[in-house]
Amino acid sequence: MEKWKRLVAARKKAKMTQEQLAKICGVTLATYNRWETLKFQPNINQLKSISNTLHVSIDWLLYNDPISKNELDHTFAVLAIAEKVSEWVKDHEPEDLPEGCTRGGVPGLSKFFAEQLGIDEYYDYTEVLRFIQGYPEDDPFGLIPQEEN
Repeated sequence: MEKWKRLVAARKKAKMTQEQLAKICGVTLATYNRWETLKFQPNINQLKSISNTLHVSIDWLLYNDPISKNELDHTFAVLAIAEKVSEWVKDHEPEDLPEGCTRGGVPGLSKFFAEQLGIDEYYDYTEVLRFIQGYPEDDPFGLIPQEEN
């Protein structure tokens, strides 16, 4: 049976049982077990809870991202930027830009909202894009449609 290896490893490193982490996340043991066996995916609030409890970034947990830092502050900064970009894109036409934003697309909007939020640490716009798209590179939940052979 395939497992969500990084979740299992982080939980074991924290010396927590499945029951303990399930309780902290506010889910049943059965639901938590389905996360570890890749049958269900936690929502963003549950991912934040896992991230805070196990002291790992959401980027690391989902993507094993070599670019992103394995630090919570970094993950939450990128998540805040992604939320702002998503809200803007949802409510505006692609050619519209916020006042003071000089470049569009995810790179330009990410930079603009990072400045607006006072985030000055290094991040890569692809980290923001992955939060928006919701597809990890190695796709542990099988969300990306597979090409037929």
